[in-house]
Amino acid sequence: PGRNQLVKDEENAKEKFKDATVCKAYLVGCCPLDASLLGGKRKFAVCEKIHSDMMKEQLNKHPDAEQLKREYEKMLLRELDFVIRECEAHIALENNRVRE
Repeated sequence: PGRNQLVKDEENAKEKFKDATVCKAYLVGCCPLDASLLGGKRKFAVCEKIHSDMMKEQLNKHPDAEQLKREYEKMLLRELDFVIRECEAHIALENNRVRE
């Protein structure tokens, strides 16, 4: 490979955190569907994306880090809303079961 190819590969390596296989929620805080947080008590599908501290560092060093973090935080809020709705539905079902 030529010199230009090596430079391009190096730049791509610095932005691996943008890959679809990386959990954006984890990059900006915590993933609500992380197996260690769920504890197996609910029937949530565990997040199968990459949770990497190295990717967090790449994000923090990126020139557009603040803009990207805001975008990823919006994604995290949607995931948290989903988890909250699921838990509230479970609570409602259990309350009905206990009342009967």
